[in-house]
Amino acid sequence: MQISHIGSNVTFSVAASGGASLNYQWFLDGRAITNNSRINGATGPALNISNLQMSDMGAYAVVVSNAFGSVISSSSTLTVISPPFVAGQFTTNVTVGAGTDITLTVPVQGTPPLSCYWNFNGVNLAGQTNTALSLINVQPDISGSYLL
Repeated sequence: MQISHIGSNVTFSVAASGGASLNYQWFLDGRAITNNSRINGATGPALNISNLQMSDMGAYAVVVSNAFGSVISSSSTLTVISPPFVAGQFTTNVTVGAGTDITLTVPVQGTPPLSCYWNFNGVNLAGQTNTALSLINVQPDISGSYLL
């Protein structure tokens, strides 16, 4: 198991020997990895991942092969640690008519378990600890500023 922070770099490597030229293919959760702007070495003995993202978490393994056969390594699990962060767009400045039902959502990611609290005009809303806040039968007295 390897634990690294979001934005850091990590390297997985394997040592292998065989009677002929060796080929390598790295896998993440059973899917073949390809090189890209952050990943280098997907078909070599060392896999380098830069600027770790939450999507990089999972089980890494490598298949080593030559003309005589192949072998797969045991897997190594990568856990990426991240503070909570807003991971996308969310609606701001919503105007609705009285009696309307509305759900406010904020796409939050980070290392679980995450805790969040909805706040209305500077006061925490009791029991509202999900990333979505449903307001039923909206009335003028609940107009104001909602924060997560």
